[in-house]
Amino acid sequence: MGILMTPDEIQNKYPRKFPPENSIFKSIHRSDRVYLESGCGEPQYLLSALTRYVESNPLNVVEAVQSARSCAVCA
Repeated sequence: MGILMTPDEIQNKYPRKFPPENSIFKSIHRSDRVYLESGCGEPQYLLSALTRYVESNPLNVVEAVQSARSCAVCA
């Protein structure tokens, strides 16, 4: 069994897997739809980052659609 790494250690070891938010969201263009599947949990960091990006780039407005499906485990 391997040794567990902290999130910071993982980010330092694999920096290409953690690009800056602006570079991630630049591939989303005006009128694109972004579907966020939450399953039993809302991807809070992703939603916060996307909200900050849209607020700071108002011309790149996107439509974010989140699943309204319920989860039996969460009910």
